[in-house]
Amino acid sequence: MKTERIKVNNIDGILIQTGSESASISGRLLILLHGYGADMHNLAGFAPYLPEAGTILCLQGILATPFGGRSWFDIHYLPDGTFQFDEQQALVTGDIMVKTIERFLSERPNQFTSIIVGGISQGAGIAMLTGIMAPQIFTGLMLLSGRCPDRIEQLIVDPQRLAHLAVFVGHGTLDPVLQIENGRDLNLFWQRLPVGLTYREYSMGHEISQAEIQDMNQWLSAVNPGNTL
Repeated sequence: MKTERIKVNNIDGILIQTGSESASISGRLLILLHGYGADMHNLAGFAPYLPEAGTILCLQGILATPFGGRSWFDIHYLPDGTFQFDEQQALVTGDIMVKTIERFLSERPNQFTSIIVGGISQGAGIAMLTGIMAPQIFTGLMLLSGRCPDRIEQLIVDPQRLAHLAVFVGHGTLDPVLQIENGRDLNLFWQRLPVGLTYREYSMGHEISQAEIQDMNQWLSAVNPGNTL
């Protein structure tokens, strides 16, 4: 396994080569976006457990959080104990991610035949926005313990542009941060669209379990151009 620190479009990243000699796996790129308050190292630690990922690119959140770590958009904590997501900022970040991924791919022409963008928690929301904004780039989306961004339906001009996508949604039934209803809302959202959807629930909190990793690898192994599962 080979790891390299890179910078793309002024965004830090970790590029990980799994070392697989399989042609189908070596042509696969998995882009991972971390959650609020974490950083690019957080999901890079899962690379040894994702042999089906091929090449993994873990990107760094573009904003700093008040207590350390990084984020993709701000979360405003309200006096009543609830919080509010900065959805406009999320849209801007989604656009930045599209440009960043396009730049990364332009520097490596014809290297990848299957490109998946995924993330956990806040990163899942940005991965979803990125995939809907530029579906022509991707073969799949991997959305872990996330939520459906507000007004995202307005970004879908033609649902058939998404028809080639494979989508994996996983969520914990014991999640105390983003309750299971968020995962079920994501499931319902994608059921209305012509994508190849895989939805899984796990007896876990706001995390990634061994069972989910196994399902992720199985799903990754089947995500290839022209195959929406």
